[in-house]
Amino acid sequence: MTWGKRREAAATRSGAPLTQGRRPATATVARLGHRALAATLAALLAVALLPALPATEGTAPRTAEALTGTTDYSKVLKATNLFGEPALIQGSTMRMASTLDDSHYTDYGAWGSAAGFVSTDKISLLHNWEIRFSGRLPIGFSYQNIDRIMMKFAPGFIRGPELSSSSGYAWNYKTEWRSSTSSTATTIYLCEIVNGMEKDAPKNPPSAPLGKQQMSFAYNARTDRATLKVGSSTLDVPNVRTNLGTSAYLYFVGIIEWATSAGAPQPSAPANLQLEATFDSMTLPNLDPEISDITLYRYNDATDAYDILVGEDDVLERDEVVQARCTIRNRNAAASAGGYSEQFGMHLKLADTEAAPTRGIEPFADGAHPLQVNGSTVATAPGPNTLTGANGVPITLTGNQAVDVTYYARVNQAGGQAVTVSHELVEDSFQGSQFKTVELLAEQPLKPAPDDVDPDDPASGAGKDFHYTRLPRANENGWNNSATSPVRVTFYAGDFDRFTVAAADGTALGELGDREAWVRADDTDGLPITLQASSASGAVSSKGSDTIRIDTQAPALSWDADAGALTANDEAPAGSGKATSGVWKVRRVKADGRPLATEDVTPGNVGAAAFGAEGESATSSAAEGTEWTFTLADGKGNPRETIADAQPGFYVAEDAAGNVSAPFEVKDPSVDPGPDEPEGPTDPDDTDKPGTEDPDDPGKPDKPGKPGPGDTDPNPGPTAPTFPAITPRPDGSGAVAPEPLAPIEVTTDSASGLTHAVVRDELALPTSSKAVTPDMMAQLIDERYLVGTGLTDSAISRGPVRLFDSAGNPVDAIDRSKPGTWIAEQTFTDAAGNTTTLRLTITVRDDAASGTLGAGTGNGGGTGGKGSTANGHRTALANHISQLPQTGGILGACPLHILFVLMALMASAYSLGRLRQRRQAEREGEREHTDKTEGGNWPDAPWLQAEDGGSTASLSGPALAVAAQDGTDTEGLPRDGGSNGPQNDADNRVFRFTMFDGIVLGAITLCAIALGALGFCPVDPLFAAATVLIALFWTWRLARTPHRPQSSTTSRPGASVAEGC
Repeated sequence: MTWGKRREAAATRSGAPLTQGRRPATATVARLGHRALAATLAALLAVALLPALPATEGTAPRTAEALTGTTDYSKVLKATNLFGEPALIQGSTMRMASTLDDSHYTDYGAWGSAAGFVSTDKISLLHNWEIRFSGRLPIGFSYQNIDRIMMKFAPGFIRGPELSSSSGYAWNYKTEWRSSTSSTATTIYLCEIVNGMEKDAPKNPPSAPLGKQQMSFAYNARTDRATLKVGSSTLDVPNVRTNLGTSAYLYFVGIIEWATSAGAPQPSAPANLQLEATFDSMTLPNLDPEISDITLYRYNDATDAYDILVGEDDVLERDEVVQARCTIRNRNAAASAGGYSEQFGMHLKLADTEAAPTRGIEPFADGAHPLQVNGSTVATAPGPNTLTGANGVPITLTGNQAVDVTYYARVNQAGGQAVTVSHELVEDSFQGSQFKTVELLAEQPLKPAPDDVDPDDPASGAGKDFHYTRLPRANENGWNNSATSPVRVTFYAGDFDRFTVAAADGTALGELGDREAWVRADDTDGLPITLQASSASGAVSSKGSDTIRIDTQAPALSWDADAGALTANDEAPAGSGKATSGVWKVRRVKADGRPLATEDVTPGNVGAAAFGAEGESATSSAAEGTEWTFTLADGKGNPRETIADAQPGFYVAEDAAGNVSAPFEVKDPSVDPGPDEPEGPTDPDDTDKPGTEDPDDPGKPDKPGKPGPGDTDPNPGPTAPTFPAITPRPDGSGAVAPEPLAPIEVTTDSASGLTHAVVRDELALPTSSKAVTPDMMAQLIDERYLVGTGLTDSAISRGPVRLFDSAGNPVDAIDRSKPGTWIAEQTFTDAAGNTTTLRLTITVRDDAASGTLGAGTGNGGGTGGKGSTANGHRTALANHISQLPQTGGILGACPLHILFVLMALMASAYSLGRLRQRRQAEREGEREHTDKTEGGNWPDAPWLQAEDGGSTASLSGPALAVAAQDGTDTEGLPRDGGSNGPQNDADNRVFRFTMFDGIVLGAITLCAIALGALGFCPVDPLFAAATVLIALFWTWRLARTPHRPQSSTTSRPGASVAEGC
């Protein structure tokens, strides 16, 4: 293809002159290639021009981690529009031809669109390189109003930077469609470029694949061959360096050209075509550069040379001149393979970026201090080819040979900081770069003392391990207060012998020797200072910095009863010279000003959920807050802060410096104390309330820990405890109130005089799927116990409930899914700080009566007390019954046991009474029967005489005597043993077991079965079964015919004596 102005027949042209384009028009987009980078490429290859490591045989090249390339292709390639104005670089994609807009193409005898991209600098032909890209020729198979359409993509070399006037070679990848044949031909071939014109193309060039293809354009310096690969097709051209020299400009050209049919409208451009190529990588496979051995040398007067190696810990004078040396080489052995040494043009620069800093050293060049490469002088004055110049120091890496660079620099370590130098090595062909940073001189740190150092007796490391102390230390907000001032900065000699404290503007505030101190006592809102040590040898430490802020005035509190507002004020009076750190916190405290314990910040259960019957819960309201923290800005608070609706109690305010006000009391305005009563809420009717007085002494309260006034008992009982008393709540039955739990452990703090007690109790819970959380346990404890104190201030604060397993390990909740033993602890604190810890042992049992509390014995024993909520899977009736008072003793804790026993006794008592009643009725019936028989009811009764009371009888008259040995009469009829003579036994039993008997015993049986089904504990069914068996026994006993003697004697007329024998 030629880029000239000669016009030939449109049907046979392969080139066209350079012209300008037209104005744009809209069109849609069709792609040649893809815009996105290949997802599998390394990040350094994806968007940059990157040299790479050599490849071993059979493997792909490895990216050189030390080299990073440009991310701006416009700095590497310069676009030139040839036909129209289609040229565009977006990311890594070049657009070289387009019909999207009518400005992208023009008429030069044929219609066409073309652009080229030329490297900004020559590309070396003395080393290997490879460029990989992807694209396609978007040719179609049918066009209207077009006789011929051709598309071509061509990389290549030219000798000059201008496409329109340079000579070189093009590696062409071309496809063409003609309407006369309705076919497409795709070929690959080499063509020479002379003065911007393409010479004759070869005849019958080899074919190439069509469609999207992976392509590469590579040069091998050892064989001097350039190769274009398009899919499976290869165009390999030798003697490139022989024809072009050691370097040439690399270019890429693309064109879309068409000729319209005769009589067709112009330009009849094919719609939506773009010819693009997307770079995947540009690599130098045999380059792996290294910068090493960067060292400094001091001048040696004895040898008049720079030959004294500077160590990392050496101290140099300010602006001392040193000689710096470094070595650069290519570590890739493949650069010298095959008898050919590749040559890579490079430039060495001084770098100073955030990632690659240069500090404390300044390179320079003059006649006495030349810049040299391998001993040859490169520069003796500032210029573009110096370390700080625009280009850098030019060097060439040949094979694996080392290149030595020597330069001079002034060192300035006046700030004690480390001396650091960074070099950048830039590769000339594709502008890949590598950085190397080295610390030449170590920092001379200024070390503050650790927190545990005693300034009056420092350790042996003073002056070495640390150089100064700043005490007292500022608080977390950066302030010292009245208790932590004045501030003293003390110096300890060792590494250094002088110490300077200076203001921010450099004005010296103090020059200190060994163990001398600079002191600041006055208030200050912020005094910035710098700290630096030095020595007579010239060593200077790095600078330390601090800001002194001192506020010695505490804030004040005031109360506006009408507005219900508590105000903290930290404003300093005008002219007082006091600093103001601002209000930081306001908090409630005890009456004597001591803070509440950490676990008592919230005096009550906040949102605690009750537990028991599954699915049921209750919540308690949140308690008032006890501490307010205000926002600080740069360690300072507002001069005034107000709290609305503060509750009665004692408060203190704290400023940002940590100064704390005196306790301030907020009183309840609704309470009007009497003339002889202390201020505070009272109950004038308290003595009239039942249960609030001792029956034996109406003037003495019956509340634990609260003795009444005027108690002059000559034999007083134990002194009221000085710790909070914990008492099980009464069960509401009217019984005597339980005694307070006796402590199992009492300790007194000798320093504070406060008493700390531990009491113990027990609780039984049934198994359930519902776990017990600390909040739920706190609610249960609150429901089951009363906590009192003998102090005037009766406020009690509750700590959080802590749960433990049987081994004493903390847990988050009590698992009720299986039997086990757990421990719950809660601490109660009175206003003075005395504490009582309730240690509750919780036993989870299968179907146990839930909530069984101990009786509060001294050792935590006992089983009496009020029951808790019932087992979660019981019926509502069972839940109510479970609230009955517990029995204890040998019958166990379950409230049903006594009911079963009572029902059994009731059945027995009723049955025994009925049996006694029946026996009396039978005896009366027998007497009545006897009276009747003696009156002639039997015909021969007057002659019937029992001679010996046995089983035989004799007849004294002319009548038969009948002897019965088996309870039957002479006619074989059974006897009922009663007074009515022989009767049917079934009728007899029915008569004896009445309907009322069945109702009573049946009711007891059904009641026992129903209660047994509730099953509060494992033995309830056994009690129920025993009760039912007892009821059935008495049913059988009442229904049974009483046993009679086996022989009896009667007589009747007509019986013979022989029958009786």
